[in-house]
Amino acid sequence: MATLLFGPSEVILSSGLRWISLKSEHEVPVTVPDPLPVEGKSVQPQPESDVPPRILCGAFSPSGSLLAVCDDHKQMTVWKSSDRTLLRQWHVQRRANSVVFHGEDAILVADKTGDAHVFSVETDDTGGSGSLILGHLSMLLDVAVSSCGKFVITCDRDEKIRVSNYPDAHSINAYCLGHTEFVSSVRVVPGCPDLLLSSSGDGTVKCWEFKSGTELSSRLCYEDAGMVALEGAEKGDADDDDDDFKRKTRQTPAVKCIKTRECDDGVVVVVASIEGFNGVLSYSFDAATKSLEFKQKIEVGSLLWDVGFDSNANLWALESDKPFFSVFCRKEGKFILASEGKPKETPQVKQMLEEGKKLTTGLDDLYKRWFDNMKDYLEKKEKRLGQQQNGSNGKKVKV
Repeated sequence: MATLLFGPSEVILSSGLRWISLKSEHEVPVTVPDPLPVEGKSVQPQPESDVPPRILCGAFSPSGSLLAVCDDHKQMTVWKSSDRTLLRQWHVQRRANSVVFHGEDAILVADKTGDAHVFSVETDDTGGSGSLILGHLSMLLDVAVSSCGKFVITCDRDEKIRVSNYPDAHSINAYCLGHTEFVSSVRVVPGCPDLLLSSSGDGTVKCWEFKSGTELSSRLCYEDAGMVALEGAEKGDADDDDDDFKRKTRQTPAVKCIKTRECDDGVVVVVASIEGFNGVLSYSFDAATKSLEFKQKIEVGSLLWDVGFDSNANLWALESDKPFFSVFCRKEGKFILASEGKPKETPQVKQMLEEGKKLTTGLDDLYKRWFDNMKDYLEKKEKRLGQQQNGSNGKKVKV
């Protein structure tokens, strides 16, 4: 799949190990370089795979002057937005799931092992692998920074949202507990610096007072999309004939991600991408009730790859098939298809979009698998009872 990155002055398309600005038709793709050798470690060849390596996540600095991207080669590269030159290249310990800037200098990276590291663009004195600031016992899926900059908010596969003090992130301020499946994304509410929105595999978007960990409201989103609840039976892995391993079937379609934007009229718009729904759901955030108010269902023609807001509060949707890009503007509280602003599909952009079709991602690995250890126990119990029965019939049994 291809993804979009939204900055203060431009939108970036990434596919595979390349990214390109959609600001002008004269832009050319930028290719992520090969990773630097790590001191004391020999360069290992990348294992062959049917899935090409890709950019995993990225973020702009608040001013938009820097762009940081993390890729499958366990590295982070930082680029100058003005001339597309490479400024920094770092090795990261594990593949990243989310990256965010804290100011113009510090970059926080959340990885698949549950750790978060911080890198400094200016000093770069950590040996190229960043400084560990916090860790979870489960895979981190997203990271955010509070408006005041004093808190780092991380969420993981084990349904937890952790609010840590910054820079002393070993000091935990609060946990936001209430989701029953993985937490896919977290967003601080624009204009409400103490409130947090989170999306989850349990199909809900929740609002929190994150400093205390208090849940304020919850919205079950699949109903707004006109979808129905799924069967809750368990099933084995599709690629494994061993019935001992079970994966819970989705009870409700997951909320893959949420994006927020404060519009010129002061309304905070929240859009949610739902698993299995080709489109997004639009909500407004009610500051009085601390809850979401459903506004609109926006459908597209094919699988939704990514969604987000540009600097003009236009909503972009990236699809898996033509027309690929859809841009919506907001009028009278509703999003309508914009007559202009859609990027031109140059030959380079078309090639990257076609390459994106080779890259697939899903949510299956985020749902927990259950191991049934009763099978061996019952077999041993039956064997033991059989031995006892033989002993009661006069046969000698070793004790």
